[in-house]
Amino acid sequence: MRAGKNTDVLVVSGFFAFCSVMGAWSLVQSPDQGSLIREGRVPSPFPELRKAQDVRRFPTRFESYFQDRLAFRETLLNAHAAIRVWGLGVSSSPKVIVGTDGWLFLDPSSEAQGVNSAPADLRARRWIECLRQWRDWCASRGIRFLFVLVPEKQTVYPDKLPASHRPPQPALAGDHLRRLAPPLLSESFLDLTPLLQEARRNQDVYFRTDTHWNDDGGWLGYEAIARRLGITPISANSLLSEVVPNFEGDLARMLHLPRPETEVTRTLHDPSAKARRRDEAVPLDPRWHSPRSIQPQVWGVDDRDLPRGVMFHDSFAQRVVIPRLAEHFHTLVYAPSVAPDPKVIERFAPQVVVQQLVERRINHHDPIAPP
Repeated sequence: MRAGKNTDVLVVSGFFAFCSVMGAWSLVQSPDQGSLIREGRVPSPFPELRKAQDVRRFPTRFESYFQDRLAFRETLLNAHAAIRVWGLGVSSSPKVIVGTDGWLFLDPSSEAQGVNSAPADLRARRWIECLRQWRDWCASRGIRFLFVLVPEKQTVYPDKLPASHRPPQPALAGDHLRRLAPPLLSESFLDLTPLLQEARRNQDVYFRTDTHWNDDGGWLGYEAIARRLGITPISANSLLSEVVPNFEGDLARMLHLPRPETEVTRTLHDPSAKARRRDEAVPLDPRWHSPRSIQPQVWGVDDRDLPRGVMFHDSFAQRVVIPRLAEHFHTLVYAPSVAPDPKVIERFAPQVVVQQLVERRINHHDPIAPP
C-alpha cells in the first residue's frame, strides 16, 4: 500500500516539476518569430498594470503572452492540428471553418467580440447613415465619395461551406446593407457581390486556402471601381500571368498543419504600368490604422491632368487594386484604415475619396462618423 502511495507521490512530483520547468523556460525564451510570421501577427506583449482595468484584463492578456512563448509551441500545434484535421475531419483553429473540396473559410464568429446587441438591420442603418454623412462631408469640400463593399468568401461560395454553415442563416448587418443601401446611397455605394457571384461560374475569384480574393477577383474589383468612377479600366489583354504552384493561404497557416494545404493559382502583371510609388509620408491616425501590417502608400503617374485621390482600404486592396488603380491618378494615396481620416484628406486635397471594406467589418463593428 505504501509503495503505491510513494509511486503516486513520485508521479505527481515529477509532473509538477516538468510543468514548472516548461513554464519557466517558456517565460524566458523569445517567441517563435517564424511561427508568428506564418500566422500574420506580432507576439503579444507583457500586459501592463497601470490602471484598475488592467488588473481585470491581466489573466487573459498574460495567457496570450505565455502562449506565444510556450516551449515546443509549433510542435504541439502541429500534432494537435494533424489529429483534428486529418484524423477527425474538423478544424484545429477557432478562426477557420473547414469546407468541402479543400475550401477553407474564416469563421465570422471569431470577429464578433465587442459587437453591440442592436439588431442587424439597425446596425446596417447606422452604417448607411454614417456613409451618407461621409458622402455629404466630402461633397461640401468638392470631393466625390464612393464606398465599396467586398463580400465574404462564404457569401460568394456558400455551397463550399459545411452543411451546418450553409444558407439559410440569420441575416447579418452586411446582408441588410446590400439590400438597403443602393436606393439610399445611389452612386456612392458599390456592392461587388453580384459581380463576383456571377464570375465564379467561370473561374475561381477567391483563394481556396486564404481569406481574400485572388488576382482574378481583385482584377474584377479594380475594373468595377474604375468604371463607377467614370474611368476606363486597363485592358485585361495587356496582362501577363504567372502560375504559382504552391500558394499557401492565411487560413491554411492558421490550421498549423505539419504540411499546410497549398493550391495552384496565378498572379497578374501589367508590363506597361506607369504608376510609381512615391516616398511621401501619410498622416494616418494610428487609432484607425488597420491592418497594421500594411503601411500607407502614395502612388501616381507624372501627369498633372489626372485627378488626385485617396483610398481607405483593408487587406483586400493589396491584390491588384494596389497599385493598379493608381494608373488613373496623378496622386493616389492608399491608406489602410477602418474609416476615412480627415487629416489625410486635408493633406492631399483629393477630388475622389474611396472607402473599401470587407463585409465582416459591417457585420461586427460600428461605423466611425466624420467630425
